[in-house]
Amino acid sequence: MKGVEYKIIGADGREYAASTLDELRRWVEDGRVAPGTWVWNGEEQRWQPASAWPELQWDLPAVPPVLPPVPAEPGSVNAEFPMRAAAFVIDFFVMAALYQLVTMPWAEEIRALQEASSREWMSAKPDLMVMLRFQVVFLGTYLPLRMAYFVGFHGSLGATPGKMLFGLRVIRMDGEPLSFPRAFGRFLAELVSISALFVGYLIAPFHPEQRALHDLVAGTRVVRRSVG
Repeated sequence: MKGVEYKIIGADGREYAASTLDELRRWVEDGRVAPGTWVWNGEEQRWQPASAWPELQWDLPAVPPVLPPVPAEPGSVNAEFPMRAAAFVIDFFVMAALYQLVTMPWAEEIRALQEASSREWMSAKPDLMVMLRFQVVFLGTYLPLRMAYFVGFHGSLGATPGKMLFGLRVIRMDGEPLSFPRAFGRFLAELVSISALFVGYLIAPFHPEQRALHDLVAGTRVVRRSVG
């Protein structure tokens, strides 16, 4: 197997290249490669667990150790917070455009309610019923649309248009794609992140896996395709 390039997905989720089979075998001896480690064979042009490659079977330990979750797509890493924030902004504008489109038949009525609510907000003695009426109408139209958008895209494709633009995907902690029930649970958890003045999102840059509050609650993480 001379001249064949190998790559592995390390325990940290990152991709590492081994220029020769001998180097890869040294990694096995050092414990960097286990039976379940994902290995790329440049000659075969595909990924599979180390134990599935015949040239490594005699080098691997007989009893595989407990391994960290493997990403759904080998070569993916945890998405950084700035990239997630940019995807969030894109989705915000897409959702705003969809909301305007869906509510177009009632645009005048909604605008009138909004203006009345704004006037009451600035009033010395605001009419809470006017303000409540606008909130009920707004949330009654916006939340179902938001649910359809996020649950639909995450449950079917693993990513919203904003995430797709940056090559991001939402997966479960075991590396499997989201089901629709899991996507719905993540949607509800994200409402908590939003209602807590977006504090739930601000957890992500300080978490070792860049997971936000709703990821922690729903057992998910956001990954991106590694270019390295």
